Amino acid sequence: MFSHEKLKDLNPLEMDIYEYVITHKEEIPSMRIRELAKAVNVSTSTILRFCNKLGYAGFTEFKIRFEMFLEAKEEVSVQSDIHLAIANLERMAVSDIDQKIIQASQYIHDSTNIVFLGLGSSAILCKYAVRFLFSFGIVSSYVDDPYYPQDIRFPEETVFIIVSVSGDTPDTIQFINNFKKHHGKVISITNYANNTISRLSDVNIPYYVHPEFIGLSNITTQVPVIYILESIGKQVYKLSLEK
Repeated sequence: MFSHEKLKDLNPLEMDIYEYVITHKEEIPSMRIRELAKAVNVSTSTILRFCNKLGYAGFTEFKIRFEMFLEAKEEVSVQSDIHLAIANLERMAVSDIDQKIIQASQYIHDSTNIVFLGLGSSAILCKYAVRFLFSFGIVSSYVDDPYYPQDIRFPEETVFIIVSVSGDTPDTIQFINNFKKHHGKVISITNYANNTISRLSDVNIPYYVHPEFIGLSNITTQVPVIYILESIGKQVYKLSLEK
C-alpha cells in the first residue's frame, strides 16, 4: 500500500499525513477527512492529493484499503530485497540529511560530554556508535536502561544523541525532559520527523523507511541509522583535524 515508489513522490506536507496515518493506525478507519486534516494541520485538498498519489480516488477508498492493509499485516512477509535497502539510502541522498549531520556533528565537536541513549535494538546501535567514535579517539558513553539514575547534574556542554525508531518511547521522552533542565543539546535519530522526541531535539535526523513488524516485534531495518551514526563520527573527526 505504501510502496517506496509512491512514498518518494510525496511532498513534506503529504509525508506528514503519512507519518500520522501509520502512527495512528487504529484511529484512521473511523476518522472523517476534516478530522484528519485538523490533526495534521493541513487542508482537506492536501489529504485528497495524498490519497490520489497513493492511487486512490478519495479518502473513503483510502480508508477502506487501509483497513484491509492492517488486517493483512497480521501475516506480514519479511522483505530482504537488496533493492529495498538501496532505495532507502537513495531517498536519504536527496534529502537535507547532509546538512543535519553537519549541524549535529558540530554540536558533538563543541561538547565536553557525549552520551548516546537508546532502548532495545536502538541500545545496540548506541553501543556501536560509542565503539565507532572510539576508533577516532573520541570518548563517549551510552545509556540503555530506562531506570538509569536521572537526578545527576550533567555539564552544560553535554550532548545527548537519542536513537529511537518511533520517536515516541515514553521512558526515553522522560529522560530527555530531565536532561533538558541542564541546558545541554539533544540530537535525535528517528524514522520520522513528526514525533515527540524530534520536537524536543535541537537537531532531528529522520531516515524514512517503511516500518516492518512481526506481531509486536519491530523489525524495521536499521541500516540507515548505522549510515547516519558513521557519517556523524567521520564528520566529528574531520572537525577535530581542522581545529
